[in-house]
Amino acid sequence: MTQMLHTIPTEAVAMPAAEELANTLRAFEQAINDSFALGGRLATLLPAARTEARLSAVVGQGVFDRVCQALTAMGEARGHAVASHRLLDKINQQVGYVVAYGDEQPKPGDDNYGRSSASIVSIRDAA
Repeated sequence: MTQMLHTIPTEAVAMPAAEELANTLRAFEQAINDSFALGGRLATLLPAARTEARLSAVVGQGVFDRVCQALTAMGEARGHAVASHRLLDKINQQVGYVVAYGDEQPKPGDDNYGRSSASIVSIRDAA
């Protein structure tokens, strides 16, 4: 079943929600970045701690593998958060509302991004 948007909120109604959305998206992305940096620090400390303890490379390899898997998952999560920016920008253009979802610096086009982004059906077409 196709979901249809019947009305578009007025700018006065949409502004507080859109700004809260933008602020929350930025905080969400920052939390992912902070977690990614902390995970990187952990990955750096693991081999150093093993060496300091004069343990075989075999010791702790499972932990190192899991931390690396967690970092990979966080990298993917960050990519999804970044893709959310692009999708929200497209929606904003369609409804004629301007709100900054990122650092307000120019972003490379979808072709330079390296990932496929979900397509959006025009809101006017869906109505």
